[in-house]
Amino acid sequence: AIECVDRDEISVTDERGKCASYGFDRVFPTTATNANLFEEVGRPLVTSVLCGYHSTLMAYGQTGSGKTHSLASGDGLINQMLGHLYRSIDEDAAAEFYRVTISYVQVYNERVYDLLHPTETERALPLRESMAQGGVYLEGVSEHRATSLPDVLDLLAFGRTRLHFAETRMNRHSSRSHAVCVIKVERTVGGPVAAELSSVLAADSQRTDGIEGLRAGEDGAAHMAAVEAASDEADERAAAQLALSHALDATSGGEVAVSARLTLVDLAGSERVKRTGAS
Repeated sequence: AIECVDRDEISVTDERGKCASYGFDRVFPTTATNANLFEEVGRPLVTSVLCGYHSTLMAYGQTGSGKTHSLASGDGLINQMLGHLYRSIDEDAAAEFYRVTISYVQVYNERVYDLLHPTETERALPLRESMAQGGVYLEGVSEHRATSLPDVLDLLAFGRTRLHFAETRMNRHSSRSHAVCVIKVERTVGGPVAAELSSVLAADSQRTDGIEGLRAGEDGAAHMAAVEAASDEADERAAAQLALSHALDATSGGEVAVSARLTLVDLAGSERVKRTGAS
């Protein structure tokens, strides 16, 4: 049996009655909703991407444990995180200087395949490494411009039709591959809008998005967690703004490109394939 002892600890009791405790950064009880997960996990990741830091969300667990539900259901983290991303861009005074692109691949039998390429879906993509490309990258992967949340969801729905599925004893519609979606957010700052944008971002770093009013109905622990999350988000925005200001000063009125990736990973079931009965 598994019991959620605290916000950062679980207790596991085996069939012989032996008990062991394990600590984590955060543990969510079975009563937690996707909205709770978004506020404490999803929203900070989107903020990091908007501040220029790569972020990854990975769903791992046994077939049928709810990975795809947590990520891809109507109120799942993908919908909520990407909705928050586009709302943040729309609220930015320089939204026209953003560019969002998406790539969607699957890892199947230790090979990587492009789920969105118009023709070459069966060609395995090679992994390369180059500092000019930002580190490790997939050579030849297709990138698609997405100007709105519906654009992204349409691309994901299309790519999902190309995933490898197999009926198993645990799930009739179980994906037997790892699905990896990469959303690249690029922003160009500088030139005539540099001063205006700098002041907008500086003001934004002071906001807590009305966190007090939004959380008024929550219990004390959840309220404090929300306040702490808002404080961390404001600190991260302020640090990113300071770095951006220094970069703009160094260009003497030129332009600065800020780019970051949000990677969303839906792993295949963690159990051994032999147990699932997949063919």
